[in-house]
This record gives sequence, structure tokens and C-alpha cells, in this order.
Amino acid sequence: MLTNKRIGFGITASHCTYEEVVPKITALRELGAIVVPIVTHSVLAAATRFGTGDEWVKKIEEAAGAKGRLSGDRCSDGLVDLCLH
Repeated sequence: MLTNKRIGFGITASHCTYEEVVPKITALRELGAIVVPIVTHSVLAAATRFGTGDEWVKKIEEAAGAKGRLSGDRCSDGLVDLCLH
């Protein structure tokens, strides 16, 4: 059902949930989806007790198998079939 569907997966500054989010990205890929991670500036810039932005973006991109995009980039540019925020 998700084979070759491009899904924009939005991640915000809820830093305490990243550990739970990354496996969801992996699960979508295992179902055949093409996951495009979309992160907010705070995801990129924040350093919290849960890790730095650089660490999390690396984990997110590895799980997605794709480079992350900064939120504010349009989801309607044809890059994704479904944009989740």
C-alpha cells in the first residue's frame, strides 16, 4: 500500500519524543514508503539533554535514507505525495 509513496514526515521540537519517532520512520520505509524528513529550525539548532540537533538530524536522515528538509519548504512542490506534520 505504501510502496513508492513519498511521505513528508514533519518533526518538531518535541525533543523527548525523537527516540520514539526514528523507529516510525524506519517502519514506513519497511512498508515501501519513500520518507522525506522535514524538520523545524529548533530540531536543527537545539542542544538538549536528549542530544544535539546534528546528532538527531543524522539519525533521522539515516532512518529515512534521505536528506532532511527544513520546514517552511513547501510540501506542495511535488516532492511528496503526503505531508505529515
